[in-house]
Formats: sequence, C-alpha cells, structure tokens
Amino acid sequence: MAGRRHPSRPHQSRNGPPRAAAVLSVLGGLAVLALALPRLQSEWTLLVAGGLKADGGVAETLTRAGERSGLATAYHAAGVARLTVIATESDPARRVSQAATAAADFRQALALAPVDSTGWLRLAYAERLQNHWLEAARAWRLAALSGLFDPAAMARRVESGFALWPYMDLETRDALTQQLLTLHAWGPGTLAELTARFGASAIVRHALSAHPGVRDDLERRMAAYVRNIGPRDIGPDNAR
Repeated sequence: MAGRRHPSRPHQSRNGPPRAAAVLSVLGGLAVLALALPRLQSEWTLLVAGGLKADGGVAETLTRAGERSGLATAYHAAGVARLTVIATESDPARRVSQAATAAADFRQALALAPVDSTGWLRLAYAERLQNHWLEAARAWRLAALSGLFDPAAMARRVESGFALWPYMDLETRDALTQQLLTLHAWGPGTLAELTARFGASAIVRHALSAHPGVRDDLERRMAAYVRNIGPRDIGPDNAR
C-alpha cells in the first residue's frame, strides 16, 4: 500500500569502512617506520659524514651509529674516518691509538658482514700501522679469499701483499700467487708496473716459480717498463 511505511534501518556512513582501513594503514606505516628508525638514522649519519671533513668526532658518531643500528656500514665508515685522521696525524702515539680504534671498528663491521674484501684489506692496513704484521697478513689472506677478482681493488691488494710477504705463511703466499696470476691475466702491464715500482721482482719470481710462462712474460714486461720509464726496482728485497 502506498501509505505503508517500512521500519527504519540504522544509518551507516559510506565513509566508515574506508576510513577504518586508512587508520589501520597509517598505524601500520608508523610501526614499520619505528622498526626502521635505527637503520634510517645510521644511513643519514653516513650520508652527512660523507660531506664532512673526517675527524675524531665524526668517527665517534659513526661508531655510535653502528652500536645503535647494528649496521656493518656504519662501523666500516668509522674505521675509514679514523684512517683519514691518521693520514694527517703527526704524533706517532696518536697514530697508533687511532689505528687500534680503526681496527676495532673494522672488526665489528666484519663480524656483521664477513664477506667484505675491502673491509679485510683495510683491517690489514690498520694492523700494519700498529706493527701487528702477523695479524695484518691474516687479514690480507681473508681479503684475498673473500674477493678473488675485484678489478677496482686488485692493484691495491697486490701492493699490500708485497709489503706483507715476509710475514705470510705458506697458505697466504699461495693466495698471493693466485692474486698475481689473476692480475696478470686481467692486466699484465699493471702487474709489471706494480712489481717494478714496489721493488718486488724477487717476491714475484719466488711466488711464480711454479708458473714459468707467466714469470718470464712478466720479466719481459718489467724490463720494457724500466727501459721506457726508468729504473723503479729500488724497493727492499722482501723475498724470504
């Protein structure tokens, strides 16, 4: 019938369910942000530190960022900052102290991210600055094992290996031999130049004694380099 009225129904807002979903989404986003805050804080610290002159204060800030966030990159950056300070430090005692702290930062970073060839190589350098030669040689070996072929780091790694040769055990010397073979295959001229400039011809002859073809090729390249550039093989004979 036209005059009959239906029972009234409770009024429902059309915005009710979407508004609730939006609130839940915001709360979820805040929760994720809260969980990510230590990482974001550390990344921001690294970004800011990249544009600052490295000093003890920056290094301490980065170390604290690593402690809060548990990020290997923060500890690694702290170690790099300390090595930069050492480059301008004239006091031998302070250099050794900074090197010890840098080594501690690199060890923390490597405990969190052990497959980091650059980290191991920098730890080796920090140990060398403290005259911890055996520890440096061990760190160098781990650098070689964790990144056999790294074009950006090969030359630096081989040069560090030359310096540490007297302190290497047989396994570490075998690792250096593999580095020499790899660098020779990738850039034989680069290896010849490094060997001549560092004064490492005796080391290379010893390390490549089981690879006469590579050794002889390198000898020819070194001789050509010396003829063209001038004598550079004036470093210490470290082959023991």
